[in-house]
Amino acid sequence: MVPEASDDGTAFFDHPGRCGNIWPVLMEKGFAKVVGSYFAMGNGGIAYTSAKAIAQAPVQVFNPDKMDAEEAWENLAAAERNGWPNTAGSKSDASIVPGGHAFCILGVSENYEEHGRSVHVYNPWGASNQYKGSITGQSHDTGGYWMTFEELRANFDMVTIAHMSDGYLVSAVRLPAGKPAAFEFTVTSDQRFSVQLEWPGSSFAPPGCEAPDPARILVAAKKDDLRQFKVDVAKKEAGEAGADLSNARVGFEGGAGTYLVYVSTEFDPPDIDSVVVNVYAAEQVTLAPSDQPDSALRMMLGLDCDEVAWATQGSTVKFKKSAARVRGSPTWTADEAPYTGYVLWFNGEQMVLSPSPTEPDSFLEIGGAEALSCARRRLSRRANASAEGSGDDVQEKRRLASESECAPKWRSRMERLDKLDNAADLGSGSDDPLFPPESASLAPPHKSCGDTAHGIQGSCKKYNHWAGLEETMEKAQRRHETMRKCVDFATEGEWCKYTNKCSEAVYTVKSIGQLDAQASGSIEGTCESLHVLPQAGDVCSRQDDLVQKVASESSSAAAPAGPAPSAARLGSLGALGAAAGCLTATVALLAALMPRGGGSARGGWRASARRSDENDVLLPNSDSDTVGDA
Repeated sequence: MVPEASDDGTAFFDHPGRCGNIWPVLMEKGFAKVVGSYFAMGNGGIAYTSAKAIAQAPVQVFNPDKMDAEEAWENLAAAERNGWPNTAGSKSDASIVPGGHAFCILGVSENYEEHGRSVHVYNPWGASNQYKGSITGQSHDTGGYWMTFEELRANFDMVTIAHMSDGYLVSAVRLPAGKPAAFEFTVTSDQRFSVQLEWPGSSFAPPGCEAPDPARILVAAKKDDLRQFKVDVAKKEAGEAGADLSNARVGFEGGAGTYLVYVSTEFDPPDIDSVVVNVYAAEQVTLAPSDQPDSALRMMLGLDCDEVAWATQGSTVKFKKSAARVRGSPTWTADEAPYTGYVLWFNGEQMVLSPSPTEPDSFLEIGGAEALSCARRRLSRRANASAEGSGDDVQEKRRLASESECAPKWRSRMERLDKLDNAADLGSGSDDPLFPPESASLAPPHKSCGDTAHGIQGSCKKYNHWAGLEETMEKAQRRHETMRKCVDFATEGEWCKYTNKCSEAVYTVKSIGQLDAQASGSIEGTCESLHVLPQAGDVCSRQDDLVQKVASESSSAAAPAGPAPSAARLGSLGALGAAAGCLTATVALLAALMPRGGGSARGGWRASARRSDENDVLLPNSDSDTVGDA
C-alpha cells in the first residue's frame, strides 16, 4: 500500500517515473517505516539524510555562500565530471526560487548563453513556483532551469554532493558506543575510498528525546606512514553549513596497503548503545579489531607512551597517562605545579591542553602532537593494564549512572532496525508491536501535510488515501501515456507521430531520451513500427524483473539491481544510523539518481501487492514506529 494524492494515481510523496521506476517509492516507504511515518521524515529536511541511507557513500555538505567562490564552483564542477548526484537547499528568504526547498543540480556551465558561470537546477515538484532570476526566456514546463552561479550562492545555503561510485561496496562493523576501538583493513586497488563513522541521525530520534550530537574521534592512516594520519572532515563541513549530520568521515585518494583506523564516541546523555564504522571502497574489505585501541591513536600521534613531556616557556612539564577520558580521547594528566590536574587530550584534530577533564571547552592549542615527546615509554605492565581497564570501568559506571529515560526508546528503535534488515520485513510487518494497527492516517490529524513549493498544505487526514502497488502503477501508466511521454526510438533522428494512440503530437529525437516537442509537419510511420532501444529497454526491464520478484515473494520492499540500491541494503544502512528521510529533499535526491535514458511507461505490470484493510497504513503514534503492508 502506498499513499496517493489524487485518484489519478499520483503518489502523495514520491511517484514512478516514465519508465515505471518503483524503487524510489519503495525506498521512501522504507524510510517511513524506520522513522515512524511519512510525516516523521520531516517537511523538507536535508538531502544529506537521504543520500546516506540510499547509498552510504561519502556525502559532502557545504554552504556555497560562505565557502570561497572558486572552491564552491570546483566542487560543483567535480560533481558533474564524476557523475555524483547533488542537490541544493534554498534559503528561507530566497528571492528568486521557493524558499526552504530542495532542488536537484543537473549540471554546470562556464558560460551559459553568455551569462557566465551558471548552474542547471531542477525543482522536483515540477513547474510550479517559477524561477525569477536574470536568465530569462527559459521554459519552465519540466521544472528545470538555469541560474547564474552568483544567484545560486545568494539564494541557497546548502549543497549536498553524494560521492557515489559504480560498483563500490560498503564493509561495515558495529561496535559499542562510549568505548574506543581500532581496526585494520587492507585494500588491494589504488582507487579512492573513504572510512566513515555512523550513528543515528536527528530525524530518527524518539519523540521527546534530543538529537544525538556525540563527541567523536575518527582518525585513519596508512600503517607504513602512521604520522600522516587523516582526521574527520564532516564535522567542520556541518558547522559551516549549519547542518545536523550523523556521520564522520576521512577520505583517501587511493593506495594499496594496510590501514589503521581509530574511533571513539561519547554520547551525553549516553543513550546510544552502538555506532558503526564502514569502509566505502571498490572492494570488500575485512575490518580486523585491535585489542588495544588507544595504543593505535597514540602511535598515530607519535605518543605511544605512558608519560609525555611538553616543553613550554623554558621548562618541561610531564604528563602521565590517566584512566580519565575527555570526549572520547585518552588523556595524560600533570601532577606538577603550576599545571597540576591539567590534561592533554586529542580533540579530533590535534592534541590540546585543558585545566581538567571536566572543562574540555577551555583548552589551549599547544601546537599539536609535534609539541610533545615521550618521556617514558612504559610503566609496569600491571599499572598499564590497570589504567586501561579502569577507563572502561569509569565509562560503564558513568553510563549506568546517567542513562536517561530516552535510552530504552533508542534501544527499541535500534532493535527495530535489526528486524528490518531484509526486504521481506521492510515490505510487511503489520504485526510489528511498535505499530498500532488501529491507526489510520499519514500523521496526527492536527498536523499539516504537504509542501509549500508543491502547493499542497492541509490536514494530514485529508490525504489519507491509500492504494495497492498494482493499482498505483496502472494509474501511473495511464497518466503517462496521455501526457506525451515516452516513445522508444530505434534511431537518432527518426520521427514518430505519437500520443497514447500515436495520433496527436509529433516528436523528434535530439538525443536518447530527449524529445523536441517543437517539431512540425506530419511524418509517415507509427509508434508500433519502432524498435525498443537497448538502453531504454534495460532500464524498464529491470523494473519488470523487480515487480515479478515482488509478486513472487508477496512483498513489495525489494528493489532492483543496477542503479537502485536493494531494500535489504536499506535495512543495513538504517542500522548504520542514517535511517531517516525527508520529503522534499528525498524527492530531490531521488530525482538526481533517476536514470535519464529514454523509455516507456510499459504495460505488463504484474505486481500483486497484498490487499489489506484501511488500517494497514503508516503513521506515527507518540513513541511508536509504524508499519504497513507495502
